[in-house]
Amino acid sequence: MREVFHEAGRSFRLLVITDLSQALRDEERRAWRRLIRVIWHELNNSLAPIKSVIETSRDALAAGSPDKAEREELAHNLALVAERAESLRRFLSRYSELARMPEPTIAECNAAALLRQVAAVQPPGRVQFAAADGLNLRADADQLQQALINLVRNAVEATPAGGAPVELRAIRGKDSVVFEVEDSGPGVANPDNLFVPFFTTKPGGSGIGLVLARQVAEAHGGTLSLRNREGTTGCLARLVIPT
Repeated sequence: MREVFHEAGRSFRLLVITDLSQALRDEERRAWRRLIRVIWHELNNSLAPIKSVIETSRDALAAGSPDKAEREELAHNLALVAERAESLRRFLSRYSELARMPEPTIAECNAAALLRQVAAVQPPGRVQFAAADGLNLRADADQLQQALINLVRNAVEATPAGGAPVELRAIRGKDSVVFEVEDSGPGVANPDNLFVPFFTTKPGGSGIGLVLARQVAEAHGGTLSLRNREGTTGCLARLVIPT
């Protein structure tokens, strides 16, 4: 800090030097802790359903020699585990700039295929999905999957036991593709804090998922919004990606 003052008719300059090294080290530690929480959140969101699929397959094999239909289901489960593991590997490998989301790798992708992959790693019967025929967009499929997994996971966790399945949709918007996630839970109690990093009302929650999903939307030039449903309970999340 540098200041000029006058005394006895003379001008003086006051220079104050502060050692910020400790403050910088403290901020660096906090940044690393935040980063670790982000990475753990994304690992857990993919590894938990992978574990569930593997356990289901293991139980099916333990029940005896599988018939043709069961073998096809086991092959599908293995392909699902491989796809999600590879998608997660690509996502994390591009996290080279540790302080920010990696730039999206844009390519042609199909909305229905994205929704199918997202719904497949959720608990059976908890998610229904639908997409307009031939709905394609140019985007980073891995990042969109991760964002949608976060939104769907939040919706599934908010839905009470026995409640209606979470609705996952992809529809045509004006110069955009709109992904919607709709649940029948209690709705958003504190909308002002939705996108505050590390803020969460869930026990054991990280407060990362919505922030990351919005980063994905904005990296694609899009938006993410959440609001309570009108006339009934639940929340509607809308992820808009320009085409």
